[in-house]
Amino acid sequence: MVSLLSPIRRFVPLYDRYILRAFLSHWLVVAAAFLCMFTGLDVLAKSDDFVAAADQFGAAQADAFRYYLLNVPFLLFQFAPYITLLAGLGSVLSMQKRNEWLPALTGGRSSFRAFLPMFLAAAFLAGGVSLLREVFIPTYGAEREALSARLFQQKDWQPRDLWARGEMGERLHAFRFRPAPTPRLLGLEVYGPSGSGDSLLKAATATWKDGKWMLADGFSSTRAGNQEVEQWAAPGLTPSDLTRAWFMQNEPLELSVQDYAAIRRVEPDHRLAATLYWAGLATPWVHLVLLLLGLPFALRFERRSSMEGIAVGLGLCALFFVFEFLLRDLGGRGLLSPQLAGLSPLLLFAALSLRVQRHLPT
Repeated sequence: MVSLLSPIRRFVPLYDRYILRAFLSHWLVVAAAFLCMFTGLDVLAKSDDFVAAADQFGAAQADAFRYYLLNVPFLLFQFAPYITLLAGLGSVLSMQKRNEWLPALTGGRSSFRAFLPMFLAAAFLAGGVSLLREVFIPTYGAEREALSARLFQQKDWQPRDLWARGEMGERLHAFRFRPAPTPRLLGLEVYGPSGSGDSLLKAATATWKDGKWMLADGFSSTRAGNQEVEQWAAPGLTPSDLTRAWFMQNEPLELSVQDYAAIRRVEPDHRLAATLYWAGLATPWVHLVLLLLGLPFALRFERRSSMEGIAVGLGLCALFFVFEFLLRDLGGRGLLSPQLAGLSPLLLFAALSLRVQRHLPT
């Protein structure tokens, strides 16, 4: 550990290390407070559901523990930019209370240079959270949803009336989709690539095995006639693709950027997926923009103006959240282009954050 830290101690000035340590410690405290608070409130609000789930399935305690263990990263993905902002504000206030900014500023450092360790740490944290999201959601999103259905709806998660599109233009309709333990479709219809009714595949059930759907009572109807079909497969219509399609229809915000990209490949005209794709690409930069926007209002050397500045900074960041939600909705409805709807909140507030840098004391 000492050998790993020695390059940092050698090349990073002591004051920068001190600011970095203060920021990271505040980030961990704020993150723990957010995650514990929202988890605790959710447990209290849904305690009656646990009793009903125990009567229905048994072992509700193990399911509840597993669900909240998986839910913590989802909360982190949602609140990470605001955790970064609050950590930065807390670091500024705590150091300002101990008069630790004055030596740096009177020694010739600009305020922006003094904040630089926070910006670099925020960029590192944003990249790490984004990478974790891309790995975690495709791996555990379906399991979390299944546990949620068992605990809070007292039923197994089996999506009904599911529609999905394949890479060759096929339209799949499943009356019921059972993702686990073995993926199975109950009532399958697959319409031809053209969507004109030239071909239709039907089956009573379809079970996923060895990369194919094994059909029961399956037959294909074409203009040439009908024929029995025992197995079937199509690119873009695997169990994971069907799970992704369900989330896009019901919980679109709980997908990763790579999921949005996969949906855009098979449905180029899917405006909500395109909007969320561009918004997802912009999300890591939100950490830096919120810091740039909030910190100038926090660094004040009169107590009253400092607290007022923090209120203004938090208000502007809340406005960012509202503006982001509004533009995503407009992009999903087709009233704005996906690129504009996904990137405009970041670009607009980035410009605003550069504008408010003039409030920084020098």
